[in-house]
Amino acid sequence: MTVISVDPQELSALARTVQDTTAQLIGISVDIRQRMAVAPLLDVTAYGIDTSACVSDVATSTDAITRDTTNLEQAGLQLEQVLVQTEQSAGGTGLAGLQAAMPDLWWFHLVSPPPLPAAVTTTTATPAGTAVQAIMTVSQELGIDPFMALADATVETGNPGDVTTINPFNTTGDDGTSIGIYQLHWGGELNSLGGTFDAAKSQALDPSTNARTALAGFAAIAHEHPDWTPGQIAAAAQRPADPVGYAAEVNRAYAQIKATGIPSSLLAPPPPADAAMRQQIVATAEAWVGTAYVWGGGHPGGIVSPGAEGVDCSGLVRQVFGENGLTLNGTAASLYAGGTPVPNLAAALPGDLLFWGTASNIHHVAIYIGNGMMIEAPHTGATVHVTAVYGGDFYGIARVVP
Repeated sequence: MTVISVDPQELSALARTVQDTTAQLIGISVDIRQRMAVAPLLDVTAYGIDTSACVSDVATSTDAITRDTTNLEQAGLQLEQVLVQTEQSAGGTGLAGLQAAMPDLWWFHLVSPPPLPAAVTTTTATPAGTAVQAIMTVSQELGIDPFMALADATVETGNPGDVTTINPFNTTGDDGTSIGIYQLHWGGELNSLGGTFDAAKSQALDPSTNARTALAGFAAIAHEHPDWTPGQIAAAAQRPADPVGYAAEVNRAYAQIKATGIPSSLLAPPPPADAAMRQQIVATAEAWVGTAYVWGGGHPGGIVSPGAEGVDCSGLVRQVFGENGLTLNGTAASLYAGGTPVPNLAAALPGDLLFWGTASNIHHVAIYIGNGMMIEAPHTGATVHVTAVYGGDFYGIARVVP
């Protein structure tokens, strides 16, 4: 029997290299898309220059970066598994011990592929359930990452990373002058809710009002700094005494929530009629497999038969849902904004939409078909295909079936 010796320190260094490289690739991809979005192409066209080929080439290059990033992420995840096994073989406690020893490896859990862990159990009847529902709803309204909002709430009024401990009625902070989910402080944001402390306090104890007041600041910062981590955004919004330590704590809470899931019981199960509609949507999407990707395709005109024209990612969604009597128009970003957030892949249903990007730049959408699989129109030069849900800059899930 061959015994392979593994040096945990060398693995740790390699893991961090993979993490840093992937973060740089994601940043490059996002930067390219953002720059193309604001490029004065019409001004260039006025000089007789055909910009379509340039846009196509840039899109192809960006998609290649995204694919390379996904491959690197998968290597990082495999490497993490080796680290876990190594830590266990040394008598440790597996992933928990590894995270304690290497807390900056939170990144790996932001891109974990399916199957995702089962969500924790709670209901909207509990204070935590009421808070979680309010946070998810307000996050959707403001266009920010709900996991970031939940992570900060657990740091402020619960046990970091455990959404079941969020306390929307906490009034003990700062000698009783900081109130509710996000500890709105008298002398700060709390003052906007009433002319007196008691009046403002009563407003801040409403979970939706508290979340909307606090998260408006998060949204402004997130949209201004799309490359910041959840912890950096939260620290800038909350202005703690130790912003670096606070950011690290929020990042760890964010990673834990992404890894363990948030309550699937917050989503009401669809009625039986929806199940038939969802299966029909899957069957319709499958009929488009093999259709060529065409940027902008599937949007103009009416709904056509599968393969009648090329489609891009959101054009595929428009056609598939349109064939089933559901009108969905716009870009990937507007499709996400118009849906109901789904907390994690474990809670997703066939027909839900999957999104990639950032809060300020959602650039890709696919149709979930169940069992960790999806149908997408990926990029120029490819065709509509069935594939496993992948990580990359995966942003979230939205439910659009009534």
